[in-house]
Amino acid sequence: MTFPDITADLKSRMPELRGRLLANQPLAELTWFRVGGPAQMLFMPEDENDLAYFLKHLPADIPVIVIGLGSNLIVRDGGVPGVVIRLGRGFNDVTVEGSRIRAGAAVPDVKVARAAQEAGLAGLSFYRGIPSKRSYLNSLPSFGSLKLIPGIWAPYRCMRAVVGYVFTNESVNLV
Repeated sequence: MTFPDITADLKSRMPELRGRLLANQPLAELTWFRVGGPAQMLFMPEDENDLAYFLKHLPADIPVIVIGLGSNLIVRDGGVPGVVIRLGRGFNDVTVEGSRIRAGAAVPDVKVARAAQEAGLAGLSFYRGIPSKRSYLNSLPSFGSLKLIPGIWAPYRCMRAVVGYVFTNESVNLV
């Protein structure tokens, strides 16, 4: 299955784009199960500014899906129309600031748990058994690692969330 190539159109709308934009990119290699079809367009932004720029200039009629590590992801053989965003290096920093942890959306949960343990901060050890990232956006209700992942008591996770960014095609908002 291949989709119409929209790369040239998107690149012409976004001359300052720095991230990788790949047409008909197989998603199977990005999932733990190694199955599934292609993304019509796979975008891997360099950083938050690149992601914001991309979403601001992306036509509103093009669907967008964000994926994480691919640990809980099964992609249909027919592929995914529109743009699939995969966050990477520009989103994988984890730092300890006093009693708070600042973790990028592409940091695996186990690294957040490890950073908390190494800093002597309690309450995040349950992340060690969750195969996901905070950018994990698919059909589950809620947002990112705050999603209602089966087997995890969601309020326990949500009580620890302090701040996050919401990216839309209109703006970037701190929540």
